[in-house]
Amino acid sequence: AVPAQRVAELPERGRQMLEQRAAANAARAAAIAAAARPAPLELTAQRLPGDWFEYVTTDQQTNLKSVVNLKVDRVEGGRVIFNGGARVEDPAGLVLGATSAALVELDLVTPPGGWAPGGQVMSGVRPLKVSASWQSQPATYDLTAVASPEQTLRVGEVEYSAVRIDLQGWHGRVFGNFHFNVPYRATVWYAPALKRVVRFTVDFRSSAGAASSAWVSETLELVRAGRN
Repeated sequence: AVPAQRVAELPERGRQMLEQRAAANAARAAAIAAAARPAPLELTAQRLPGDWFEYVTTDQQTNLKSVVNLKVDRVEGGRVIFNGGARVEDPAGLVLGATSAALVELDLVTPPGGWAPGGQVMSGVRPLKVSASWQSQPATYDLTAVASPEQTLRVGEVEYSAVRIDLQGWHGRVFGNFHFNVPYRATVWYAPALKRVVRFTVDFRSSAGAASSAWVSETLELVRAGRN
């Protein structure tokens, strides 16, 4: 016969065994997830063939997301060739040419010297005037840039050391046959160790209409990167 005290202890022991089993299963699942998770970002500022970047753009009005994948095919003559020539950058990450609309708003507002002119990341408060074009449509920016000290930024499961640069002012757009200046706000997070923007948010009116579709409110994030 089983002593009465042992009988009383059985439910408690059963509960403890179930808790231990659940904890072991949770630990095993976490280990499997960690093994499947992309490795932490190991890239340097120097681009090499096989480097790849995965950006995600989120429309803040609809929450629709789109993925932009960039892969370095080759590096030659001071040019970094992505995606079969669809995008070309210089070694500092400035776009030299692009046939795709991917990253186009970030490319347009990026100043000629980039966010780290002469190798020095933008700091303090400074005026920012940019003239650019996309598909023969001119775009102008008359902004004030305010840079904050370098800080840790987490995007998904990746942490970056990045400088935050807030932009505010006016943006010139062509609507039909007319040129309008519209208020413009954006924030750039630039990672010096990568020489790349890792987050970009922007908010401005993109056409003369009053509908919500006349507004651009987007977030662009570098969610993964690596080297094959």
